[in-house]
Amino acid sequence: MTVLQALGSLSTEGLQYWQRDTSRLLLLALLGSSLLLFVLRAVRAQGRSNPGSLVLPALVPGSPGRTSWVRYLPILPFLAGLPLFFIAVADPFTALVSEEVSYQVRRISLMIDASTSMTSTFTTETLNTVSKTGPAFFTTVAAAERFVQLRQKAGYRDLLALVEFGDQAYVITPFTSDYDNVLLSIALIRDPVEFSKFPNRGTVIA
Repeated sequence: MTVLQALGSLSTEGLQYWQRDTSRLLLLALLGSSLLLFVLRAVRAQGRSNPGSLVLPALVPGSPGRTSWVRYLPILPFLAGLPLFFIAVADPFTALVSEEVSYQVRRISLMIDASTSMTSTFTTETLNTVSKTGPAFFTTVAAAERFVQLRQKAGYRDLLALVEFGDQAYVITPFTSDYDNVLLSIALIRDPVEFSKFPNRGTVIA
């Protein structure tokens, strides 16, 4: 981030001041001295004929002519810089706030049953399966894919594992936070040819 970008991101509402009271006192002193100067000039104007009156120099030397207003131009930068001067005296600062957002990480194992029982028909209308009226195995795989996509969209970084089982369990993808890798593995086992080659069609759990 450049200096200009950093200055642009600052907000006056978030500024705090170490020397706020000092700046206020200095402002009151300037106002008081200015008021006193104008009072003295008014007194001088009234006693102009009195030789013993107090003489003050003019604030801005006057000279008649059309361009006489030019003599006031140097005062404008001075007046424009006064607010910045008092802000600088107040010693502004802003707190550096750092925010970290984290999610609780879970270890989730997706267990895909590829036994013979999963060849039975299971109708679905919303999941992206190979066939709307195909085997329940493809519906299960589509449900697992949808689950991973929802976790990914929500911003979670769970550790996911993909296991396909029949008589024996096969770890397709070990625990990882790489959701794209898990989705790729799901797409591979969803292939009908791969499903037909699965070696263990029984279910020891049964």
